[in-house]
Amino acid sequence: MRARPLQKFLVTADWQHEATRSKLQRRVASVIDELPDDPMGTVGRFVETSCLKKGDRTPGGQRQYLACVGKIDYSTVTVYVEVAKGRFWAPLGMDLYLPKPWGADRERCAEAGITDEVRYRPKWPIAYCQGRLDAYGVRFDWLVFDEGCGSKVPLLRVLLMVGQKFVGEVPVSFSVSTDGARRSNGRRGADGDQCQVGASISAGTGHHPGSVH
Repeated sequence: MRARPLQKFLVTADWQHEATRSKLQRRVASVIDELPDDPMGTVGRFVETSCLKKGDRTPGGQRQYLACVGKIDYSTVTVYVEVAKGRFWAPLGMDLYLPKPWGADRERCAEAGITDEVRYRPKWPIAYCQGRLDAYGVRFDWLVFDEGCGSKVPLLRVLLMVGQKFVGEVPVSFSVSTDGARRSNGRRGADGDQCQVGASISAGTGHHPGSVH
């Protein structure tokens, strides 16, 4: 099927989006349960992807950084969650990131087919809401993400509060408390070993309060 007819079909068809996504997530959960045990367990991942666009009518499009081309250009960003266990991998859900200028311009949204209930949200709440899949039988032993989410302190605190283990990249300017007294900034690991600048990693066990500053 060509791209244009497929796009038209996806846009104009009367999809039951939530029901379809829930069915997918339950199916993935059943597949994961049948897989052999893996030393790494079941790993979830928050991912942000960008797509280069032209013109100014694509929903959510604006000038922003694109990792796929390594520069700022006109694009859309999609936030999604995926799961992996051993050699198995599957996407679990995704949502379009609607930038603030789009969210504030309801007339523009209406012209693009964006309904009134779709508003601006920061990327990390989009990712977090998609990652809460306990009701569908999907549970992560670990959750991983890059600095896009790792720089959002409210997300890290929420993950600690709900007991979700995670490994995420954080900015080198962060300081991390691991025992209530000892602190290290983003240039050092929690064990004091020197880390490469710009590539620090923070581990949250979900079993102690911890703090990130």
